[in-house]
This record gives sequence, structure tokens and C-alpha cells, in this order.
Amino acid sequence: MNHSHNWDIMQFTGLKDKNGKEIYEGDILEYARDNNLGGMIREVRAIEFKPNLGYRLGGAQFDDNPGGYVGGLWNENILVIGNIYENPELLA
Repeated sequence: MNHSHNWDIMQFTGLKDKNGKEIYEGDILEYARDNNLGGMIREVRAIEFKPNLGYRLGGAQFDDNPGGYVGGLWNENILVIGNIYENPELLA
């Protein structure tokens, strides 16, 4: 029997979002960051893996330490809202 399936494999980063959902390579994350003017900016970015650099989020490196720190953001600010395979429009 020949079964043809198209599967996208997503690697677990070891981190979770503010609701405890596991964050995988290819996930699209929403978060707010300081705009250095006393306000906050909403960001939507995809997680990607770069050899010799690790997991990256919009140029910022994911720290795999407990609590997870991402370019000045604690995991408590990060929310998984989709992934690049099923929701590419979220990055538009």
C-alpha cells in the first residue's frame, strides 16, 4: 500500500507560551515589546532555527533557560497564535 501524506515536522523549542502551550519551530508568536518611548508595540513573528545560532524570533535569540527570555521579553508575554504552514497570512 502506498500512502501519500504531506507532513510538516516542527521541532519543539523547549519553551512554552504564557498559557503553557508548547512553542515549536514554525509557530507564529504574538507579543508586546517596549518601544523605548514609554509605550508598547505589538509584534507578530515566526520562530525559526538557524544552525549555530539556535532558535530565533525576529532576529532575537531564544534562551532555553527556565522562564525563557526572548530579546527582552519574558515568556509570560508571548502567545502562540498559529504556525507558518496553516496560518501564513498572520505574518502579512
